[in-house]
Amino acid sequence: MPPRPMLSVASSRLPMTVRYLLEADWVLRSYEPAEFDAEPYAFAQCAESVRVVEENGSWRSIYSSLDAFYAAYEDQHPDIRRYGVARSELAAGALPVGERVSATLTRLRRAGA
Repeated sequence: MPPRPMLSVASSRLPMTVRYLLEADWVLRSYEPAEFDAEPYAFAQCAESVRVVEENGSWRSIYSSLDAFYAAYEDQHPDIRRYGVARSELAAGALPVGERVSATLTRLRRAGA
């Protein structure tokens, strides 16, 4: 993972929603889905970053819609729209025993989630 960029005085004055979006951008560009099974922290970071952007509406800072936010990252994260569901299942302990993150995302994709 590349080093986290230092926040300058100017960036610290940005609204929190913009800062959340910048953090999500850094996290999503730092990890590849291929890392999720070997590095569970990678998925946790990506899913949590997407959740924050979705819930607080920080996508509005730059994108015209939540779909536009997803589209900006789908080349690198094709299942980005499913991260929230996978995260919820993981947090609730609802994943089948031993199921890896990649298998969870594949199952959700096949189910149309």
